[in-house]
Amino acid sequence: MPINRSTFVKSTKTKKMRSVIQLSLLVMVVMFTMSCKKDESNNNNENPPVKCRLTGMYADGEYSKILYDLNGLVSKMEFFETNQDSAYEYVIFKYDSEDRMIKAEYYDEDGIFAFDSLTYQAFKFIYDGYDYDNGGWSHFDREEFELNKYGEIEKITDFDKDTSGYFNIENYYYLYEWEGNNLISEEHWTDDTINKLNKNKLMNFLSKHRVFQPKASSNCISKGEFINSTTTEYFYDNLKNPFRELSMLLYPDLKSMNNILSDTTYYLDDSKVYTTYTYGYNEYGFPISCLMKREGIHNGTPVNYTEHWEAEYDCK
Repeated sequence: MPINRSTFVKSTKTKKMRSVIQLSLLVMVVMFTMSCKKDESNNNNENPPVKCRLTGMYADGEYSKILYDLNGLVSKMEFFETNQDSAYEYVIFKYDSEDRMIKAEYYDEDGIFAFDSLTYQAFKFIYDGYDYDNGGWSHFDREEFELNKYGEIEKITDFDKDTSGYFNIENYYYLYEWEGNNLISEEHWTDDTINKLNKNKLMNFLSKHRVFQPKASSNCISKGEFINSTTTEYFYDNLKNPFRELSMLLYPDLKSMNNILSDTTYYLDDSKVYTTYTYGYNEYGFPISCLMKREGIHNGTPVNYTEHWEAEYDCK
């Protein structure tokens, strides 16, 4: 699932709730070592390139450690509680011959409790999630990711099982718009809220926003059609995003060239939530800290939430 939408691991066991940052880190996969050069104004072409890679993050009182193999791919991630020397959970990543992630295995003190698999097609890959439940593996989730010619995600579709147990029912989907290697718009299309709104309110909402899809018409009011229930727009700085090469394609938010400075989410009831991101940077232009502040109204309820994270790098 895209970041900030739901947990990636949906184990039937009682698991510790991870922060948004930890959930996003949980599926990070290095396809090649992240590298950057010092600014030309600083090195005057005299200093050699500096290679940096993310090695850990602190968030919500916990620490996430990222380990690499000899090929520069993330081989393991470990999660620690504050002042603890041993990890309470860890993830092992496996790859195919093209260095694409094909499996992520989730472990705690009792052993493996879940795994994810990825299969690849032209301009598409499919995610399947499995839980260990009642002595066997349960296939609980499937999502399909469609890519553009640049490898950027254009659509994510979530599927439910039909009466025969096959993932054939389209549940909801996300649409993504890119500009200059940055994600600038995300739309959530669902029929969950469609019958709770009248036609005038629906069309009034749609007419206000830049993104307007063909399905957004009077025909969408009927049950079974999809409607744009939320739209999020993103704005960026001009510095390096440390997650761009590190993150697996499952999270479009992390795949942008630059760091998100703010985003605004619009809802069908005319409410909106505004989020700002304030960074501290290292000498190579990568963020080493971030304060996220979210404010607004959603479903008639005030939203006021903050989160802070800090990052560690290995730069050589």
